[in-house]
Amino acid sequence: LGDDDDSTRELICSSLALIFEMLPGALGEEAVHQLYPDIVRCLDDSNENVRFAACRTLRHFLKTAQPENFKGTAINYIIEQLFVHMDDPDPDFQTATMEVLVVAIELDLDV
Repeated sequence: LGDDDDSTRELICSSLALIFEMLPGALGEEAVHQLYPDIVRCLDDSNENVRFAACRTLRHFLKTAQPENFKGTAINYIIEQLFVHMDDPDPDFQTATMEVLVVAIELDLDV
């Protein structure tokens, strides 16, 4: 996800989204904590396609592990960053971000 080529970053995000979609509940806590920072970082990408792909990836990622694997820092950071992006000038990106935010908040209603 840290590649210099934006098409590679988009392809990686899209591939991860497909993998996560096929593996609901499969990731453990360690995998969650290793993956979430890089996926969230893609929301800040300079390429719009990567940012939208990151939203799709995050939406599926949040369903790929048990809710308790996201508790604490992981879910707090993800939700905090999603709220930051709700102020994006692109209304379509705001909508995509909101869709992820709804899934994230369902994981931990106490956030």
